[in-house]
Amino acid sequence: MNTGKMIKSKKHLTSLLGISFIELERIVSSIDTYYYRKDEIKTFKNGTPKLDRKGNPRIRTLYPSRGKLKLIQKKIKGAILSKLPLEDCVFGGVRGKDNIGNGKKHKGKKYKFLTDLKDFFPSIRPKMVYKALISYGFSPDIASILTKLTTYKNQVPQGAPTSTHISNIALSELDEEISSICSKHGITVTRYVDDMTFSADQCFKEVTFEIIDLIKKYNLGLSHKKTGYVIGSAPITGVWTRNNNLDVSDNMKYKLTHPERFNQNQIRGQRVYYQRVISS
Repeated sequence: MNTGKMIKSKKHLTSLLGISFIELERIVSSIDTYYYRKDEIKTFKNGTPKLDRKGNPRIRTLYPSRGKLKLIQKKIKGAILSKLPLEDCVFGGVRGKDNIGNGKKHKGKKYKFLTDLKDFFPSIRPKMVYKALISYGFSPDIASILTKLTTYKNQVPQGAPTSTHISNIALSELDEEISSICSKHGITVTRYVDDMTFSADQCFKEVTFEIIDLIKKYNLGLSHKKTGYVIGSAPITGVWTRNNNLDVSDNMKYKLTHPERFNQNQIRGQRVYYQRVISS
């Protein structure tokens, strides 16, 4: 995936980021001071906590960045990562694309296979990021420093500005391989961060085993609770995808028909969202 226009020199990188290479290396050498740990309880969409087998709330550990590193990551995201080409199937973290457009790709398709990449950000290792940047045409030293500036504790840190974008880059080879398989079998595929959806007009259940094997080849796990083969309507990235239209959840419909019970600012925003969904 070498575009021939990637960053190959330190001078080019530092001009884009507005900081010297020596300073970048200093930040990397004291990287622990630029992240903090934040634990939050996992919840369902209605706000109810998710519980583990022992009945305790399930915790998601975030590592947001701060200070100078956070500012640099924002520049890396805007000046570098957001400009790299991705497969058409990628929707999350891509300018001009959203969850509604993701769902729309599967409208009218009778057969669907839905899955969720388990522990998404922690599963993406620095070596995956580095390898992907090299494949895009970055020189080894630039790929190395960018990897160190966008990964932490041997993973992509959830909560940093670059995390979704660098994850898309790290999975570019997977996206390319899956798109190739799906094209061969007449299957539509989309990936919205960790949500993967496949759909077709004809049954493709046998192909799902090939898809699962490919995902596992990249050392990515699947959430068994969120993996399934569906015939007919299905919720895809928060949007109900039916034969000829898109729709919102029953929970949102309830809020819209009983606005007096909810925050009015939220209701106004949800009305706008509802109109976008049903008109797609």
